[in-house]
Amino acid sequence: MKIHLPVLMVVNVSTESCATAVDLMQLDQDARQVNNDPECHSSPYSCKRSVSLFFSGDEQIKMSSEVTYKGFRIQLPYVIGNLHIQKLAGYFLVRHQYAFTLAWDGTSAVYIKMAPEYLGKTHGLCGNNNAILQDDLETSYGKLTDDVTEFVESWQENPPQGTPNWDKYLLNEPPCLTQSHESLQVENNMSIFICVRSAVDNATWCRALTEYARACAQAGKPLHGWRMYFQQCVITCAEPLTYNECISCCPVSCHQQSQCIDSELPCIDGCYCPDGLIYENELCVKPMDCPCDYHGSLFEMGSVVYDDCNNCTCIGGKWICTNLTCPAECSVSGDIHFMTFDGRKYTFQATCQYILAKSRTSGAFTISLQNAPCGQNQDGSCIQSISLILKQDPKRQVTLTHSGDVLVYDQYKINLPYADELFEIRKLSSVFLQVKTHIGLQILYDREGLRLYLQVDGQWKDDTAGLCGTFNGNTEDDFLYE
Repeated sequence: MKIHLPVLMVVNVSTESCATAVDLMQLDQDARQVNNDPECHSSPYSCKRSVSLFFSGDEQIKMSSEVTYKGFRIQLPYVIGNLHIQKLAGYFLVRHQYAFTLAWDGTSAVYIKMAPEYLGKTHGLCGNNNAILQDDLETSYGKLTDDVTEFVESWQENPPQGTPNWDKYLLNEPPCLTQSHESLQVENNMSIFICVRSAVDNATWCRALTEYARACAQAGKPLHGWRMYFQQCVITCAEPLTYNECISCCPVSCHQQSQCIDSELPCIDGCYCPDGLIYENELCVKPMDCPCDYHGSLFEMGSVVYDDCNNCTCIGGKWICTNLTCPAECSVSGDIHFMTFDGRKYTFQATCQYILAKSRTSGAFTISLQNAPCGQNQDGSCIQSISLILKQDPKRQVTLTHSGDVLVYDQYKINLPYADELFEIRKLSSVFLQVKTHIGLQILYDREGLRLYLQVDGQWKDDTAGLCGTFNGNTEDDFLYE
């Protein structure tokens, strides 16, 4: 039984003619295309190029010095449907969720790796992806040929004005074919067979070695440090970056939730941060110095933000937060609308007495709501009074009425402000009365605006019942009854 692995297609876009557009690959109505500058008359490695992606029913995605979609520049990383585009160490990386991964070095090499499902379903310069080497040179009009020129030109689009004056020898004849046995050398430290041709310029020579090294990296055997043996090929990176032959296509990031192309390609080469450091905002930082994201804004290491009653400190790109249970609020308003401690909203119009909230386990408190008919036709319901009693003891009770009276012990009218060992009662403003207790309960009541707010401390979490619900963060069980 044969198992077909995804194929890796390596396309050196500097070879052959400088056609304005050459189809790398076609798949049904989709296409990948390399565009060469028609005005280029110099070395094939210095010409301006771009790579374009076309999909059925969509407009061109073009990658050059920048990326444009529908003619407008886009910021990377960028997601278009099933397509994710990012830039890493000089490479443009594109991944289609179900079909392919593409890497372009921005100058002369494009790498395309197809998903196994597309075996034998492609056309273009990259061949038909059927695991048969001999039939790859099929022209756009279906002819199988051994003539590379005929094959390549059949996939050319929009021929350029004029003919480039590149050295045809460099373009069409592999230099190693003309060399003697003595001119072939073996570099033992790298185990690379190198063909040396003195007539080849340094740019072409280094490019050939680069492609060889990339092929090794794609095969899982990166050749670290090979450039030190060929000083003309050494690449100097801007500080603090260093050159690396094998950078992960999904490197460690300060942003744990950031999208990354989990590429089918093992790695890419280029300038990147030294081992142990993370590339962040054009700097190389230690993991512990990563910033933290808070609602789209970045905060430096050590920054503190507040979330309800908790504070969060930025440490190593993550928010480390205290885990306090925050107070909750239940509200009653109008005719008559409720919102529970957990945030569930409902409306219930009735004229009777109800338990707004109570302690389920200890009986430490009970808060009762008395509704009465109201409105011009007495067809609505309004809060008539609110009572708070502690330990079911009438001597530990306070009542606020719609008429404006405040009663303690269920019988004595009092003037405000008032305070004893159980309650602190005062006018909070021109409209609100406030009742505070020593057990973490607070009532705000606006008799004129028909508004009531009950606030409870975190100590009462998972210990309430009544019209205000269960205070456990779950709105689904707020209608629990006993």
